[in-house]
Amino acid sequence: MRKRLFQSLGLLACLLVAAIWQLMASRHSINRDGWAAIKKGMTQQEVQEMLRLPPGDYRSADNKSALDKWRCRWLYTVDYGGELRLLQPKYKVLYWESDDGLVEVLFDPDGIAIGAWFFEPRAPERFGDKLYRWLGLPWW
Repeated sequence: MRKRLFQSLGLLACLLVAAIWQLMASRHSINRDGWAAIKKGMTQQEVQEMLRLPPGDYRSADNKSALDKWRCRWLYTVDYGGELRLLQPKYKVLYWESDDGLVEVLFDPDGIAIGAWFFEPRAPERFGDKLYRWLGLPWW
C-alpha cells in the first residue's frame, strides 16, 4: 500500500515538473506579435523585456539550420535611416531567433532602437521541388 502511494506521488511529481517545464519553454515573444510591439525609441532592455529573452538563438534542436531558412521577404516597423547607418561600427544589430521567426533590431550608439525587422520561416521544401533542384531542372 505504501509503495503504491510513493509510486503515485512520484508519477504526479514528474507530471507536474513536465507541465511546468512546458509552460516555461514557450514563454517568449519571438514572433510576429513581439516584433510588432517594438517601437522606435525603445532601449535594448525594453526590447528584451518585450521579447522576454536576451538576444540569441532559441530554436528547437531539430530546427537549427542556416539563416537561409528565413524568407527573403521582410517586414519592418520603423525607418532605420538608410543603409549608411549599417556601415558605421557604432550601430549594432541584435538577433532573436525562434521556431516562429527571426527578429532583428538595429540600435543607435546610445542603445536606442531605430529599426526592427521580422523574417518568417520558409515552408519546408516539398519532395518534387527538391528533385527539380537536384536535377537542375527549370522551375516551370
